[in-house]
Amino acid sequence: MSQPEPLSQLTQDYEPDQSSMKYDTIDSVEGAGIASQMERMKQRVEQLEKEKMELSMSKAPLEARFRQKEDLWQKDRT
Repeated sequence: MSQPEPLSQLTQDYEPDQSSMKYDTIDSVEGAGIASQMERMKQRVEQLEKEKMELSMSKAPLEARFRQKEDLWQKDRT
């Protein structure tokens, strides 16, 4: 049975290809940029949904008053 090579021996033999490292770095930087952009977009969507809800809530009483006035107008016409 052969003994496993010590970890230091394994790492000394490994010489990463510089060109592939450059692309890996670019990919990870682009990935981080995309992740950051996705997070900003997610926060913006949440903010817009909150604003939409607030607008809907403030619009509801106005619509109710409008319907009430329309109903009164219809009654007055008849």
